[in-house]
Amino acid sequence: MTPEERIAALEVEMRQTREDLHEIKEDVRAIRQTLAEARGGWKLILAVGSASAVLGGLAAKLGITWRG
Repeated sequence: MTPEERIAALEVEMRQTREDLHEIKEDVRAIRQTLAEARGGWKLILAVGSASAVLGGLAAKLGITWRG
């Protein structure tokens, strides 16, 4: 293989590597976005669970108080 052919082959490999790197960056961005959305989802689940616990406790307390 001549030096020119070797350089051409390396340029092709470098171009492919850049394309692969670009795809990886896009995948990482998508993963970050998904994790950011999941973090918000966990907060909502925690808030709903807490509110349910408070309402359930309040209902039990009121039920016991009314029954005497």
